[in-house]
Amino acid sequence: MFGSVEAMLSASADKPLWRAVLEDDCQDRDADPAASLARMGRLWQAMKESLEEYDPARRSASGLSGGQGARMADLADPICGSFVQEVASVALKLGEHNACMGRIVAAPTAGACGVLPAVLIPLQRREGLSDETMVECLYVSAGFGQVIAQRASISGAEGGCQAEVGSASAMAAAGVLADLLQGRENPYAALFDPARTVLRPQLLANGLEAVLNLLRPTAPRCPHMGCALRWNGAERSWDCPCHGSRFGEDGALIDNPATDDKQ
Repeated sequence: MFGSVEAMLSASADKPLWRAVLEDDCQDRDADPAASLARMGRLWQAMKESLEEYDPARRSASGLSGGQGARMADLADPICGSFVQEVASVALKLGEHNACMGRIVAAPTAGACGVLPAVLIPLQRREGLSDETMVECLYVSAGFGQVIAQRASISGAEGGCQAEVGSASAMAAAGVLADLLQGRENPYAALFDPARTVLRPQLLANGLEAVLNLLRPTAPRCPHMGCALRWNGAERSWDCPCHGSRFGEDGALIDNPATDDKQ
């Protein structure tokens, strides 16, 4: 098992990175390459089947999770574009599928189960890639996940959502970088480009909306930073458009970053 990225890259000096991770897996588990490939292939198929099993009508035991992935997928003319819309909807669908006790692949954890499929499944659809290529991507992701697990943490209980979702995002990014290092074009490259910019027209619109919400004189206020709350008739909740806090009809806190009930 690789303990550093340096060791992983050194092992791949004369072979593709995914092959180096596969050989390390075989040595670690005393397995042959065919068995390792078959095992990773089953995990890839399970990821795709989990998405197919998603039911937008299902709700979690608490009633808070379910249906949002389908709403994202059906959104007309999204400001993020159709491709990022699909990425977001897949991530939501699998997160909700997990909350509703559906079958998922915990890669690297159950809490982050939507990240890798959200990157890889739309990528396969858009580029027409084979299942064999996607399995290679999973090996690269797994190698980087091993390093994170050994040198930091993938536990949400220990490191919060950065440990789970942050690790999964790094694993997904690793698959993109593997393409770049081998000279292959990847549609996600711009998302991870250090020179990318967050300056978008929507950012200005969001900032203006936040200021207007702060200035509204009579609206109920979010205890987090004072933004005006909006009534969400579909969910029967008071929602903060500034930072996402939510409150029940009685003002009880449903979702952070607020820490107190609505007054």
